[in-house]
Amino acid sequence: TILTAARQKAIQYLSSACKNKITTGFSVILSDGILYHFKLTTEDQLNLLTIENQLLRGENTFIYHATNEPCRIFLRKDMEKIIKTFKDYVLYQTTYFNTAKHYINSLTDIEKIKSFVYGTDVSKFSESSIIKQILKRGGRFN
Repeated sequence: TILTAARQKAIQYLSSACKNKITTGFSVILSDGILYHFKLTTEDQLNLLTIENQLLRGENTFIYHATNEPCRIFLRKDMEKIIKTFKDYVLYQTTYFNTAKHYINSLTDIEKIKSFVYGTDVSKFSESSIIKQILKRGGRFN
């Protein structure tokens, strides 16, 4: 049906937008007061998860790089902040996508479906208090 096709197209758009948001990455201010940006390609995410394992083993310095920057040594507290922000950012984007997908699937107005854009506040569309908390915390990522 036309409604099903509109929903599928909107969800494909949402999926692509979510993946793009994740890959584009996040910015975070570290202990030196400088704002750094970190892309999150698949390789970047794997690298950060590997570094998280090093954190768990008790290591205190880490060689890594911000986007378009040379490798450097990051201190433990900065790497902990990078890893936490990375995980929060991906959780927020994934939760946002899933909530938006369920909202789109609940709509019957094709014009509302076609006009939905990634980033629209969807916290009011969720019944889950956990999802609402994640979406509220993640608002800084929009």
